[in-house]
Amino acid sequence: EMPVLNHVEFRGRSKVRLKDIEETTGLKKGARADSVKAHLAVGQIKRLYEEKGYELAEVRLIEGGKPGDTQVVFQIFEGPKHQVGGVDFRGNVFATDSMLATKVGSRPRLLGLLSGKFHRDNLEEDTRKLKEYYQSQGFFDVAVTPVTRTGSSLGDVRVTYVISEGVRYKVRNISFEGNKRIPTAKLREGLMLHSGQPILDSVKEADRMALVSRYNARDLKTHFDL
Repeated sequence: EMPVLNHVEFRGRSKVRLKDIEETTGLKKGARADSVKAHLAVGQIKRLYEEKGYELAEVRLIEGGKPGDTQVVFQIFEGPKHQVGGVDFRGNVFATDSMLATKVGSRPRLLGLLSGKFHRDNLEEDTRKLKEYYQSQGFFDVAVTPVTRTGSSLGDVRVTYVISEGVRYKVRNISFEGNKRIPTAKLREGLMLHSGQPILDSVKEADRMALVSRYNARDLKTHFDL
């Protein structure tokens, strides 16, 4: 029979619920003793703390790392909870700060009452969203770099997104390939994207849907004529 755990302890834990740690690691009194799982739990607990804003959290396995151990003890250093104290943008000319603020998920404290949780993964997601926004507006070479710095209080993080917008690309010409049933001149009629205009995803998609509708309408007419 496999031995079971008769004692599981997370020393230093106070800011994260015990239930959350037990569900994340699968380690609690009465569970099957598994030294491999105990070692893996170190990283799992650390990631759990990071997700909750404790970027400096450290976790050590003190006991339970040997086969047959029925007691598991972790030592946890929680550290301060990191919160977003401010978000700003540098280098943006085309888009205003208020517009870019609607594109990111990082939110600063509101009136000192509510606080935005800081997580480093959010910076990567915000960077992706900002780049997608600029590229949808024709800035295909845009570069976005998140920079963090400490604020005036412990755990306060200030986030700055440094933006290099680059050149806004415009339409040189529009051509059609593969069209046989509808002449090119007919396909051009009513399109919103023209030579010299910025390449906007929204306009490209609207024109694409218009072309699809044009072909669908032709097929429908052909069907009823038959």
